[in-house]
Amino acid sequence: MSTQDETEEKSVGVVLKMPSELSSASCPRRLAAGETLGRYRIVDFLGAGGMGEVYRARDTELDRVVAIKVLPKVVALDPARLSRFRREARALAAVSHPNILEIFDFGSRDGLTYAVEELLEGNDLRAVLSQGALEWRRAVEIAVAIAEGLAAAHVHGVVHRDIKPENIFVTTKQRIKVLDFGLAKVARESDEQAETGTLDPVLTGAGAVLGTSGYMSPEQVRGQVSDHRSDIFSLGCVLHEMVTGARTFRRDTAADTMAAILHEAPSDLGPPVVSEAPELEQVITRCLEKDVDRRFQTAADLSEALQGLVSSSEVSSSPRSVPRRWRFKTRLAAGLTFVMALAVITAVVWRTRPPAVERAPTTVEVPRIVILPFENLGPVEHDYFSAGISEELIGRLAAVSRLRVVLAGSDEQLNLNVRDLGRNLNVDYVLKGSVRWNRVADGPQQVRITPKLIRVSDGNVLWARAFDRLLEDIFQIQSDIAGSVLAELNVTLLGGEQRAVDTRPTDNLEAYQAYLRGMYSAQSMIKEDLFLAVSLFERAVSLDSNFALAHAELSMAHSRLVTNRIDVSETRSASAETAARRALELGPDLARAHLAKAAYLVGCKRDSPGALAELEIARSLSPNDSHVLLAEGWILANEGRLQEASETLKRVLEVDPTNYRAHGG
Repeated sequence: MSTQDETEEKSVGVVLKMPSELSSASCPRRLAAGETLGRYRIVDFLGAGGMGEVYRARDTELDRVVAIKVLPKVVALDPARLSRFRREARALAAVSHPNILEIFDFGSRDGLTYAVEELLEGNDLRAVLSQGALEWRRAVEIAVAIAEGLAAAHVHGVVHRDIKPENIFVTTKQRIKVLDFGLAKVARESDEQAETGTLDPVLTGAGAVLGTSGYMSPEQVRGQVSDHRSDIFSLGCVLHEMVTGARTFRRDTAADTMAAILHEAPSDLGPPVVSEAPELEQVITRCLEKDVDRRFQTAADLSEALQGLVSSSEVSSSPRSVPRRWRFKTRLAAGLTFVMALAVITAVVWRTRPPAVERAPTTVEVPRIVILPFENLGPVEHDYFSAGISEELIGRLAAVSRLRVVLAGSDEQLNLNVRDLGRNLNVDYVLKGSVRWNRVADGPQQVRITPKLIRVSDGNVLWARAFDRLLEDIFQIQSDIAGSVLAELNVTLLGGEQRAVDTRPTDNLEAYQAYLRGMYSAQSMIKEDLFLAVSLFERAVSLDSNFALAHAELSMAHSRLVTNRIDVSETRSASAETAARRALELGPDLARAHLAKAAYLVGCKRDSPGALAELEIARSLSPNDSHVLLAEGWILANEGRLQEASETLKRVLEVDPTNYRAHGG
């Protein structure tokens, strides 16, 4: 491969190295810019890899840029290799997770066989490591992302079998993607899977040696049957290499390398890492156990252990270079460890969930809307305020039974155009906007909020308005926006829903600002931020002792410190209980107050029945609150009530389609 090709290879996530047997003569003719494969128009050539040539293309129907991987003839005409390609496509299509390369389509046309995948910009991890070892905190962040992606794949019975730096991609936005499931093994065999693509036993049974020598597990080296725990061993190798800068078991020959995998221990991480994070070496050692039964038994367990390092070391579990996007995540969920039960029900939920392209059209009787985070047009320190505006609107509109509010989910979703976003989330309308807060040292504070409501089907703006008001009018602005949206969509309010739409959580603006800052800090995994959130909520309730929402969030912040094992003192648990009790006294009809009580009961007292009773009340008050539903599903799963948990988590997917990708692993 030429230097130019190697450079191109690093810029797109679907490209692998071209083996010598795939000469240019064995590849199909090079596609020219402007040619089409079905609905895909070729833009340019990106590079060649072991499984074909890769092009940048445009999906003319959905108007998005994609990557198209075209098989070389030597593979397309070989039944065994073609079968592998189809397996890769099916394996990828079966798993939907932010840390796994997404496949959109697969087909044959004009004698060419191809897959359509998301286009990634950035470098593979091998290119990153060519610059040397990573700071150990960054290595842990990357490993957590890989583990979460693998956990989602394993739930579907898909084992990667070739985890290595070349198959890990770091995008320009510092997001992590696991690539190339070409060696994937569908572990669970059934008649249904036989119809949808179980791997050929010749590739997966005893005696077959597949993988990359330096990253194989001992059982792979021996040619024994391997399962998902082989991926955990390989990820341990990658994590060790990220921290030390050296390949874990590399020796002079492949045979010596495989012998080292079987019989030798990995090198120490070195004094700086050992002194700062002694537990990290223990985690890696456990990943690299020769005996599969002594390793982490699931990738979810590994992710949890790594995130424990994050909590204790004040490291964020997501890359710090990525701006934190405020989205309420149940504090209860952050501390629960119901991973094994969730793994069972995940398969149930995803097996019964229709693919995005097959979703039934939405009904006009119950319109579906997604509310995007409002853009902050001011300095970055005002991010918390603009984020709070959109979250307050979500809270108000989610209380309306004849409107379905869907959450946007991942940052990738937020970058889509309106039609793609609508298709992905199955919504009819999008509400977006901007916020500019003109803070002055003296005098009244001015705020300008500009929302607009867009119909997905044609992209038309149905309603837009600029609100130039004093900051003290912020609650009235939120009520006016919510009321205007409901009027435009002809949604009739029932019972006490008008009160929820017009709610005024506090009359003290300073308390409200402290509350918004607390909510923003509470999203972090950094220990200091969690304690800061507690302090901010405490300030909010000290400024307004009747601020029920702030009491509820204060309680959940206390409970999170307990469930994350940051502070398990009786004093902390008592503080959580006191704040939850006060929230319920002030707001017996406030769903988040009951959610706070549930978080305290399950997180501090291990009282699952009591927590479920509180969540049932919360659900009756806010039936479309995905955080309440998710918490209920997790507890039901932990109690062994898997069918009920499955039904509950299906409802989470209805209001928050991307939520389960984040939590399913």
